[in-house]
Amino acid sequence: MVRSSVFLALIAACVAPAQTNSTGVTRDVSAIAIIQSSLAAMGGARLSAGQSVMMSGTIALSGSSTVSFPIVIKTRGTNQLRSELTTPKGLRVTVISGGAGAMQQPGGEIKRLAPENVAVYRNQYLPALSSLFEVSLASMPVGNLGPVNVDGATADVISLGTSSKLTPGSSSTATQASQIIFYIDRTTRFVVRIQRLHFSETVRDESQAMEIRFSDYRAVQGVSVPFRQQTYIDGSLLMDLQLTSVDLNASTSDDDFILK
Repeated sequence: MVRSSVFLALIAACVAPAQTNSTGVTRDVSAIAIIQSSLAAMGGARLSAGQSVMMSGTIALSGSSTVSFPIVIKTRGTNQLRSELTTPKGLRVTVISGGAGAMQQPGGEIKRLAPENVAVYRNQYLPALSSLFEVSLASMPVGNLGPVNVDGATADVISLGTSSKLTPGSSSTATQASQIIFYIDRTTRFVVRIQRLHFSETVRDESQAMEIRFSDYRAVQGVSVPFRQQTYIDGSLLMDLQLTSVDLNASTSDDDFILK
């Protein structure tokens, strides 16, 4: 697969000096400060580690931009997800929890999701509750990849997690490819883009560069939420999510994150 040249260049870039802690994890002090500033600007202080959130909206898939499908998204904390997408064939449910995930098709068939994707899943729908929220963890590698121009504005590029050369057939692929790249606007301090590798659900170790672009930030209960989220794969638009409502004090249960 052809991956984003910008994404790969950033991963390989020589970055500013960073500090390595007692456990051997490299954590750039300037990058941590940028993340903390971003979380403050987006209202991260109003969120908790076990926060339950419910979002509703529509998704338009590439090639069918005139047709939108209703979707309901429930999340809890940084790494639990339930999405219910209404398709012409019926309801498609996706659940991620505890480092595992599965999708139930409208006909009832259940398909397990690639472990390389779900093992590193963090709440991508709410940047203030993404892996940025875990920056205080001593085990989290943090890097500063420097500033870039994004749509005419300067953004700081921050990496979280690790990235190394993938070994075909390796059982540690998820660890090797766990790096997530955040673009943080210097003026608003909001996250405007996220990049990471997305692995094939059918071909082992085959991956593509995934990028999510955030816009239309709105204040919801003191937290800034991007109401438009566009997902690109290898530079091509895959889907366009438009949120219509967000509840940051939603009620969720353990059952929500178990696929039945």
